[in-house]
Amino acid sequence: MRETPPQASFTRLELGDTSTIPVSVAVSPHISLVSVLVEVVGGYDRGLPAPWRRQVTSAIPEQAYRAASTLTRRGTSVQPDFIVPISPAKDASAASQAEMLRDLTETEVLKGLEEVFGDKLPSHWRPAADQPRRWVASLADAFAATRLATENLWTKARPLLDREIERIGVASVRGGTDAVLGLLRPHFRFSNGSLLLPDAEPAQYRTRGRKLILVPMIAGSRSVVSNFDEEDAIWIGYPLPGLDGLLENGRSEPRPGVEGLDLVVGAHRAKLLRHLKKPARMGEIANLLSCAASTATYHCEQLVSAGLIQRHREGQVVLVVRTPRGDALVDLLS
Repeated sequence: MRETPPQASFTRLELGDTSTIPVSVAVSPHISLVSVLVEVVGGYDRGLPAPWRRQVTSAIPEQAYRAASTLTRRGTSVQPDFIVPISPAKDASAASQAEMLRDLTETEVLKGLEEVFGDKLPSHWRPAADQPRRWVASLADAFAATRLATENLWTKARPLLDREIERIGVASVRGGTDAVLGLLRPHFRFSNGSLLLPDAEPAQYRTRGRKLILVPMIAGSRSVVSNFDEEDAIWIGYPLPGLDGLLENGRSEPRPGVEGLDLVVGAHRAKLLRHLKKPARMGEIANLLSCAASTATYHCEQLVSAGLIQRHREGQVVLVVRTPRGDALVDLLS
């Protein structure tokens, strides 16, 4: 399993033709707890607001905090798979995950460490190897405390989660998977059939016929948690779209229009794509979206990275046009 802070380097997941890959969305709160716990205990800044960081910090018992610090070594991203004992491919509550973690045997913990590190166990993992049962019990306590400290967020985020489930469902059924991956998060990249995720320890993977599970997280806006090693599935945890407003002020974004294009790319970008039946100037786009030029540029950059539009200069004027992929997506989802 990889718990990955944003870095200049990227792990590459080669997807190839996304139309042949089964894509689904899973709600797995434990994945969010992994991200939040590592951000708080490790002192990272991945977008979790300070009040929530303080709330989680104060909730974790001292022994549990020490156990969780094992996961937070800077410059590393690879964690034993037993940190997430139940894959998001299966339904499991956060409480069930913590209990299964608590019930791991000494042999299971040591085997998990050996599978990742071989005979070169890093020094910060030594507490887990020296007292496996005590360590996993304390780590389970840390997850349980983090869950209780963030529990009300999950209730407030339910409309956002429902919208994201619908968005991924529409995209996968109607051929918009490329657009979803291209716009997954600003710190991800999607190009030429490959998804690039920020990673302190970059590697390269292929799907090899496995399904792709997207796991929206209630976590910092620059968080990533993923696993490319399971036999039947690859899963990627990413920040839930629209979460920033909920974390900052307790309010989620208004629900966008119900059309498929709005669900897949967002209301503003859908409006922009529909408008680009013919080339448009950047100033025209800002007026169309009723936003600042910098905001219009941001939306355009995201659509460029998804391969849905392109920009070119004619003299002193920069024109924005839809690509053939953009044309096809608008036709498909409108």
